[in-house]
Amino acid sequence: MNRPKCQQCQKYLRRKSQIFLGQSEPYKGNLYCYRQKQNKFNKSYSYVVWDGESYKLHMGANFCGTKCASKWAVARNQINQQKKAV
Repeated sequence: MNRPKCQQCQKYLRRKSQIFLGQSEPYKGNLYCYRQKQNKFNKSYSYVVWDGESYKLHMGANFCGTKCASKWAVARNQINQQKKAV
């Protein structure tokens, strides 16, 4: 599966993940664990897990943030105004 990109700037969207800090044992599950650290002083684990499908969406569409969503809407409005003028 291809990673989705922002409609305005073409950057890759961020993963929708969960962070677990200070856990007593390492992660053993069916999600992707893409960042894992072990604290040797108090013997705790910290990790970030992701389900492999979810990405953060802004304004309900493929935008990396509200700034790109606003820019896209303004550009879209200008195109529609030009079509109406013709």
